[in-house]
Amino acid sequence: MTVYDLKAGSEIEKIDLPVSVALGNFDGLHIGHCELIRQAKCSAMKCCVFTFRDNPFSSPRIIGTEKKLELLSAMGVDYACVFDFSQIKDMSAENFISDILIGKLNCVCAVCGFNFRFGKGAIGDSIMLRERMEAIGKRVIVCDPVNFGGEAVSSSRIRDALSIGDIKSANMMLGRPYSVDYHVSRGNGIGRSLGFPTINQSYDESRVKLPFGVYICSCMGHPAVTNFGVRPTVTDKNEAFFETFILDYDGDLYDEDIMVDFHLMIRPEKKFSSFEELSCQIALDVEKTKEYFK
Repeated sequence: MTVYDLKAGSEIEKIDLPVSVALGNFDGLHIGHCELIRQAKCSAMKCCVFTFRDNPFSSPRIIGTEKKLELLSAMGVDYACVFDFSQIKDMSAENFISDILIGKLNCVCAVCGFNFRFGKGAIGDSIMLRERMEAIGKRVIVCDPVNFGGEAVSSSRIRDALSIGDIKSANMMLGRPYSVDYHVSRGNGIGRSLGFPTINQSYDESRVKLPFGVYICSCMGHPAVTNFGVRPTVTDKNEAFFETFILDYDGDLYDEDIMVDFHLMIRPEKKFSSFEELSCQIALDVEKTKEYFK
């Protein structure tokens, strides 16, 4: 996949081949996004995805840009054009079509969702896009919503589900487990002293914030137990971390970027009166995790 990473001030050379362009922010790349991209790939031409690096209006991200690009590549997308929202937020709807879609991306077929908006003040919609594109001999495909629980799947619904710990619903809408893939740093070794060595990953403030608690996870093909929170039994610092105990694994993962997949929240984080009480609770969490994966 060819990536045009258009950081502020950079330019894109025009794509030589005519392409079908899937339009959207695609945060999370959920099942609705995947259907939209599938339709864009159904044409005989190359497929291009237009997307943003950061969420418009500063909504917390479900996935990072690198993960988004990795998933798009795995889906067989030919081109990914990553813009800063600031680059086009003041561009008129007409100029977006003429300068970006036609002028830069060589778009002959645009594919968007039923609720797609574009142009300064979000004045453009799918109806306007179709009218303008068809007037110059181009095509537009408007995708119907993909529903879950009787409502359209959306990134905002997934953020809401994650924010209350409803991992099951979020995963159903994503079509895969929600995951974090942060750098592993050295901890204080308390988990290892309790018999449950963990990998420690700092929380990225730009991402969706899960409720502080304990989660059934998987990591590198192994069942895992993750505590996300401020570790009140261990420290008084108010720093959020992911601490993950990987079952049946004893390797050294320091300084690596490791992905942890989330499956179920099993309890809120709490402060224990002693390390012995904490150790007993972790053992119960591990048993729940083993039972889950049976």
